[in-house]
Amino acid sequence: MPIVHDSFVSNKMKKKLAHNFRSALIGTGVCSALDYFANVSVNRAVSTSSRLSGIFSSFPCVGGHDNENLSMAQKELLLWHWSLGIGMQRIQKMMRNRTFEDPIGRMQVHPPIIQSKFASTASCRIPRCQSCELSRAHQRSPQVKRVQPNQDAEGAISRNQLEV
Repeated sequence: MPIVHDSFVSNKMKKKLAHNFRSALIGTGVCSALDYFANVSVNRAVSTSSRLSGIFSSFPCVGGHDNENLSMAQKELLLWHWSLGIGMQRIQKMMRNRTFEDPIGRMQVHPPIIQSKFASTASCRIPRCQSCELSRAHQRSPQVKRVQPNQDAEGAISRNQLEV
């Protein structure tokens, strides 16, 4: 199930739409575990502690602060990738200064399009994105072959041996 992270929807629209998202989850029993719009409280009876102790509490977010496998720069790069939906190499390129030469021959340096929190985000090692890996995957057929029995070879060992 997709969860909206850093949504561009206004707070007014979040309050209007949030109950529609949660109503479909009530029957599944995971509605206390998921909160699609984290800063909008739909049901006052569901507390923050009960939301965190649900079915998905054992599956933390890859970009969360608890993940020690990624550096903070890699986590920030993943968050930008999820927000913009474009390749991480392109995001890193937008985080660097851009140098242009005008027709007169003067060099102009433009500031980065995306301001990163960490200086190393523009040059860090690119982490793997699970969604991107799944989209690139191809269905593979198992290496199973159907073998037809050879009628000429059947009983070849004992064919001419008629004695016990």
